[in-house]
Amino acid sequence: MIAGAVDDKYDTAIIVSSDTDLIPALDWIRNRCGKRVEYVGFSMKPRTEVDDPVYPTQALIRHSDGQRVLVESDIRKFQFPEQATL
Repeated sequence: MIAGAVDDKYDTAIIVSSDTDLIPALDWIRNRCGKRVEYVGFSMKPRTEVDDPVYPTQALIRHSDGQRVLVESDIRKFQFPEQATL
C-alpha cells in the first residue's frame, strides 16, 4: 500500500480489514502522499465464533476519508448455497 502510494499507482486505497495495526500506514499515505483512504468494515457475527462478533473498527473509521459498513445482507448474495451432506 505504501509502495503504491509512493509510486503514485492509485488515488484511493480501499481497506477491507479491521486490523488497527494498519493505522500508521494509513496515516502515512494520507499525510505524506495525499492519498484518500476508504475503510470497509463488517457488522455481522461470524457463524463459527458466536462469542467473537465482528464490528467496524472505530479507530479505522477515524483514520479514513470514507467508510462503508457491510451488513449480512450485503455479503449473503455472494455466498454459495450450502452443499448437501452425504
